[in-house]
Amino acid sequence: MAVNKKTFCPYPFTSIAPKTIDKDGNLTTFWPCCMMGNNRVDANALELDEDVSKLTPLEMFNHPRMVELRNNLKNGVRDTACETCWNMEDKGIQSFRQDSQLSDEYSEHIADNPKLEIIDTHVNNACNLQCRMCDPSASSQLKKDTNYFKQHDLINTVFYVSENRWSTSNRGSWKMEDNEQWQWIKNNTEKFNVLKLSGGEPFYNRHVIDFLQLAVQNGTSNDITLEFHTNATLFDDEMLDLVKKFKTNFNFSIDGHGKIYEYVRHPMTWEQLDTSVSNYIKQCQPEFLHISFIPMIYNIFNIEDFSNWCYNLDTEVIIHWAEVYPFNRGVALKHLSVDLLQETKKRVLNINIENEKLINIIDDAIVNNQENRTKALTEITLFDLSRNQNFNNYLDKELIEWLTV
Repeated sequence: MAVNKKTFCPYPFTSIAPKTIDKDGNLTTFWPCCMMGNNRVDANALELDEDVSKLTPLEMFNHPRMVELRNNLKNGVRDTACETCWNMEDKGIQSFRQDSQLSDEYSEHIADNPKLEIIDTHVNNACNLQCRMCDPSASSQLKKDTNYFKQHDLINTVFYVSENRWSTSNRGSWKMEDNEQWQWIKNNTEKFNVLKLSGGEPFYNRHVIDFLQLAVQNGTSNDITLEFHTNATLFDDEMLDLVKKFKTNFNFSIDGHGKIYEYVRHPMTWEQLDTSVSNYIKQCQPEFLHISFIPMIYNIFNIEDFSNWCYNLDTEVIIHWAEVYPFNRGVALKHLSVDLLQETKKRVLNINIENEKLINIIDDAIVNNQENRTKALTEITLFDLSRNQNFNNYLDKELIEWLTV
């Protein structure tokens, strides 16, 4: 029987994502894809009523709940675990499920022959950047901001603008040697084909480097594709000598160009990022490059400069547009005025980039507009204070005028 394209998604048929890890390094639940837990109060999207901390990725993939999920998606049933994508599709936004569609022939094949090929997990919060839209559980550097907010009685304010996403616990600083799933990955490099990692920053993490060196030593590196979510800032010659032993399909997270990039992804300079990306392209010669961009109030007027930079790289670039998370945080696009959103849409329509999903995101911010200059300015100013910056020196004049009315 043919798969039902209205619900079919390849992830549950090929992937497992053990990504919910507590402060002690123990897995608390798992998903077939990394987006399943987005915008949920309860991260346990599969509604598992058991201790999963000792399960291997292979045991997760063969779990009865995963079998049920696969049957539902193959047969046209909207499984409740996948509400992240259902919600996006109901709003007219291209969902992660829709982005991942494969050929009919291959979809039929994996539907009838599910097999674990992809492990999608994350490392601890070791990172070299303090990105404004991130959270301390995903970046060790953001502890500096947390300390400032606590010292100046601003921690409740950052909870407000981040929709309580800001973590003051040690949730992201777990020890990777204590995580059962990471140890299985290190010891079973022949049992999967693709390793997806997010962080933290994978290339800033010594455990990731140890894994790469181990796979090279045991001869499995040539059969493994690395699909890391990386900030792409650490590609020096030594790192690239190691990376070239693998197949690579990285997703670079770059949310701006020039001084806007530097403002969002503190304390990296644009020159350092540009050099690192150029090194990777020159030495690894990828057929194409995936770059993720999160449109926010910070960077919505910077997209033309960013797209021109992408266009001039020495390889084809595929841009993935994703809404900022949480969706109601201060710098979310829906808090910008409708007039400015319409102006940004007009500009985006004149740029020679794949922009359908970006237009959908802007349209959704217009239709569901909740203009909130105060909340946006509060979030922007909080980080200006903790980093001794001033948005007047970075943001586009249209935004500055709106923020300072």
